[in-house]
Amino acid sequence: MTTGELEVGTTVATDAPIVVKLGGSALKTSASLDKIISQIAALALEGKQVILVHGGGPHISKAMEAHNLKPCFVNGLRVTDDATLMTVYSALGALNAEIVEALRANGVDAAGMHAAPDLFECVKAPCMTLANGNVADLGWVGKIVGVNPGPLRPFNSRVVVVSPIGWDNYRNRFNLNADHAAMALAVALGAGALVFLSDVAGVLTDTSDPSSRVPLLNESNAKDLIESGIVCGGMLPKVDSSLRALKAGVGRVCMADGRQDSALLEVLSNTGRVGTTICA
Repeated sequence: MTTGELEVGTTVATDAPIVVKLGGSALKTSASLDKIISQIAALALEGKQVILVHGGGPHISKAMEAHNLKPCFVNGLRVTDDATLMTVYSALGALNAEIVEALRANGVDAAGMHAAPDLFECVKAPCMTLANGNVADLGWVGKIVGVNPGPLRPFNSRVVVVSPIGWDNYRNRFNLNADHAAMALAVALGAGALVFLSDVAGVLTDTSDPSSRVPLLNESNAKDLIESGIVCGGMLPKVDSSLRALKAGVGRVCMADGRQDSALLEVLSNTGRVGTTICA
């Protein structure tokens, strides 16, 4: 397979911000969080600015269980009624504060932005038509229609931690898909790199074989994998978001298992040893 044109060993320019999307699945244990925090600290010490957008699916589901609320998903999106929205808001706020505290404990000048009113401009996500013909209303799930990076600029911090909560013109809060939020923010900032850290090793040509990981892809290869059905399931929206980010000017998009040692630093250095990098 012909891969992208990015050469092994190419790193991200110092003056270009790096947007890292940290999936809740990579935050399940303190050990996983500690690994990621130490790598972000290393980037900050190198003079790089990092915008960390975190999910929190497992944390939200656990909080919902404590309040006797039953999680419900449609096409991977959490149906968010009034009670669920309050739980999402509270759980993400606590997680945001925990990540900021961990960064500061590692000597990082970090700031938290939880549900910043002017960052993500949203409208209510449209209802979804299911395979059986029924129509599902997602409730307080937002569709991002604009990003204003202005609220990030007053922070001189090397690392800003952002939760995926958006607002509409009527000051209603919305639960956002964290992958979409990270992509939109990376585009708005002209990021040098967008990195998705989760519990997935990268793009695999055989999902049952970790050794089938594809280290480097260009746009054409990625589209071929989508059309052939090799990229499917939860990887499909990540690859689709990656291609849209690249078209909008983001330097590169990387996916890696955040639980692996040095996964973030490895994909940013483009060693080819972990994850998948997609370049224009």
